[in-house]
Order: sequence, then C-alpha cells, then structure tokens
Amino acid sequence: MRTTTLRAAALAAPLMLAPLAPADDEPAPRLSASFGVDFTNAYYFRGIRQEDDGLIVQPWVEASLRLHDWDGAELGFTVGLWNSIHGDTGTAAPDASTPNWYEADLYLGPTLTIGHVSLGATYTWYMSPSDAFDTVEELSFSIAYDDSENPLLFGVALNPHAALAIELGDHAADGLDTGVYLELGVEPSVTFDDGCLHGSTLAFPVTVGLSLDDYYESGTHSDAFGYADAGARLDVPLPLDESWGSWTLSVGVHALVLGEAASDLNAGDDVEVIGTVGVSAAF
Repeated sequence: MRTTTLRAAALAAPLMLAPLAPADDEPAPRLSASFGVDFTNAYYFRGIRQEDDGLIVQPWVEASLRLHDWDGAELGFTVGLWNSIHGDTGTAAPDASTPNWYEADLYLGPTLTIGHVSLGATYTWYMSPSDAFDTVEELSFSIAYDDSENPLLFGVALNPHAALAIELGDHAADGLDTGVYLELGVEPSVTFDDGCLHGSTLAFPVTVGLSLDDYYESGTHSDAFGYADAGARLDVPLPLDESWGSWTLSVGVHALVLGEAASDLNAGDDVEVIGTVGVSAAF
C-alpha cells in the first residue's frame, strides 16, 4: 500500500507529463519514463503501519504517454509499478515463495492538464507477493494546482492538492471494512539559483489524511482524522550527461501524527519520525 516517499505519490497529485513545448520549440516527446529507488527506516501507508523494522527498499518504475494536445491543455495516460521489499519477513505467510517482497502496486489511469491545473483518475491494485495481506483495489481521483509561476502565499509556491480514494472489492487497507479516504496537502518549496545547491529544490510537504467513510478503523476506534504528516525534502540534481536522462538525489525526513485508530494499529504509538533517501531518473 503505497505511501508518500521521496517521490510524489501517484495519489497525492496527478503525474505530470513533459512540458507542452520545449524551449527550442521541438515537439515534446509522446512517451516519457522514470524509475527510482528509496531507502527508508519505516513504511506507513496513509498513517497505517506496514513495517518499521529492518531494511526497507522501495523501487518503482512508471511510463507516461501523451495522448492528445490542445491549446494550453493535454491528455495523458500513466502506468506504473511500485514495490516495497523488506529485510524483516515477520509479516510474510509461512509458505511464501518471496517472503521479502512485501508489496507490489500496479497503478494506471489518465491525467488531464489544463494550464496549471491537473486532474487525474487512478486505479490501483495493492498486492502482496509475500501474502502479507489480501489484494486491495482502489479508484482514486485527484486535483493539483501548480502555482510556481504565480505563488499563492507571499511569493512562496504552495502547490496544493487534494485526492479522494474509494476502496473497492472485499478488502481494505486497515483490514476491516472498505472505506473512502480524503487527502489534502500543500508542498511549499524554494529552488536555489546559485551556490553549491544550484538547481536544487527544498520542499516542505504537509499532508492530512481523513476518513469520509470507514477508512480508519481499529476495532475499538473509527475516526474521521487519520493522520497529519509534515516534513522536509531536498532534491539535488546529479551532474550526469543529459544523454543519460535527468537524475536526482533526494533526502528527506518527516513526522507523522496519528489519530486514535491509526495509533491503535501502530501498537499505541501516535508519533513517528521517518527518514528516507532515494535516487530517481527521468527520460
């Protein structure tokens, strides 16, 4: 069950395609791809604990196709695979053939970008090759606004987003009833124009996860408030030849504050601090 790591989660904001028109006026590529890997000390999915012991490695890959362009708008389609591989196999089924492969998420869907607004719909299969949990299916809708050119707050871009996720089928992220999830967030950021961090971006993502219907349940609690997440992330472009694509090193730390139901699912702990480092490439 994918969460927000150093890359933007697919649910948190619609996946952005390449710019509508490159600086040299050459046609933008129809197909783009990216991949990466993150290393973290703990994995929480929307505030619900998945693993906080041992080595956690989360590789991912995705591809986007530009389907159609209009004046100031574009329609694209994205497909991706996100994974979580754990050194601790305590959650795996006894007869699992791949006990370290905790999770594999397949997601796909269209994105419509109109000016600075992006609208997305994503269908996700949250699967566990180690049989740690039953497959959860989800349909989500998201909206994001890129205010980097015209910042909303005293010259600071907020990059707000919202997302609505509806669990389908018979299984849920909390292991109980299927539910409906609402996410609200912003990601203020600043890009360094000079110095040793030239071209790097420092972001301060803040996210709140809420239950609209039966999303956060623990057996003793059923809460509207799921979690709040605040952190800092530094994205540093790596000095590689452009023929190898655009590579980025990311380092981040964030704190989770959990509601009662999420805390119950986390052995009663209601605050967690998570650190992550990762590298990604885009082509």
